[in-house]
Amino acid sequence: MASSVLTEFLRKGLIQGIDDQDYERLTKASGRIKERLSNDFVAIRRYCIAVLDEQLPDVDPTLDEIQKDIEEEWKTFPGKFTTRPVALLRAVGIQALVDVAEESSSASRILWLTGSTPVEHMVLGAEQDLLRSLFVEWGTASEENAEEEWKNAESFDAASSIGNDKLKIKTFDAKSFGVVEGSPLTPEVVAPVIESLAQQLTSLANQNALSISKSLTASLNTALTQIEESTKRRLSLLWWKQTLYSPSQKKGYRAIQSPEVRIFALALDLDAQLPDTYPQSVEYLLRETVFELVDSWQGSVAAFCTALISDKTLVNTLTALCDPQEGRVPLLTFISAAARGEVQATDAASVVGVPDDMELSGADIAVWLLRELSADTLATQE
Repeated sequence: MASSVLTEFLRKGLIQGIDDQDYERLTKASGRIKERLSNDFVAIRRYCIAVLDEQLPDVDPTLDEIQKDIEEEWKTFPGKFTTRPVALLRAVGIQALVDVAEESSSASRILWLTGSTPVEHMVLGAEQDLLRSLFVEWGTASEENAEEEWKNAESFDAASSIGNDKLKIKTFDAKSFGVVEGSPLTPEVVAPVIESLAQQLTSLANQNALSISKSLTASLNTALTQIEESTKRRLSLLWWKQTLYSPSQKKGYRAIQSPEVRIFALALDLDAQLPDTYPQSVEYLLRETVFELVDSWQGSVAAFCTALISDKTLVNTLTALCDPQEGRVPLLTFISAAARGEVQATDAASVVGVPDDMELSGADIAVWLLRELSADTLATQE
């Protein structure tokens, strides 16, 4: 970002009563949080869901953590405000997330996967442009990395893979051959210069040829391996889409009676076939598959979760998905907690942050689940 989140919040009047010294303290507190999150990517997901929500309750545990870090830098912070400054605490948390994302492409992708769908459906006010600009930035970086990993034969550029340093040609100076500036270019002067230059160019060409050959061979081997893996992925996905067979459920998707279980199984099975990063086109493949199988499903997050956990088909899978967490949590964590009976499925709005009256299509839910599964895998393996 061109300017800090804290600066943007101040400029928009979202936080007030802060002087330069206070700003410095808050910046240091954000740095403390950033250092902690850099070593705990699972916490990044919880922070993302919590601090991006303007409707976050002032008793959320994530706010407690942020305030504790602020008080380490600003001992009199609690007496500065008559009520808890939720917007200020959130701004400090968001700043920490931005700083972590700038240093880690994995953190940036986790933030994109975790928050992109909720932010799209949350009720946003004055912060809307700021928050959505962050996700455009994180999403763009994520897509660029995925496209590079999924590069195919058509997009491979052999010349650029060699490296410019292998093609640098030395600039020759006439003075190197005894030619004095202003001297006449007689045959006697020019002939030895040409002969010496030809010898050096021949030697240089031989050296470059060997260097380029080695570089090109290494680049081609790397590219061919990448192209082969990318092609295998694409073929595997096309086979999955064509057969409509669920590896996790050991049956065809059409044989799964519950549309909610069918949607979850589609996301689960697709995620199992993907590497850490995937391009947006994969999500469109999922959408088209859902449209083919459950095109009429539409409802709230609470309705989906209630139906999903009431069917015992996936009970073991759901309960083992994520460890318990308090406060605002990502969708996958909420589903897992609901399956274990720790929360009610009808509490989705207060726990995940997406309003109950916000209806999503089956494809929307499936893509959200795919992003959640991918983010959880990234977060737990870092």
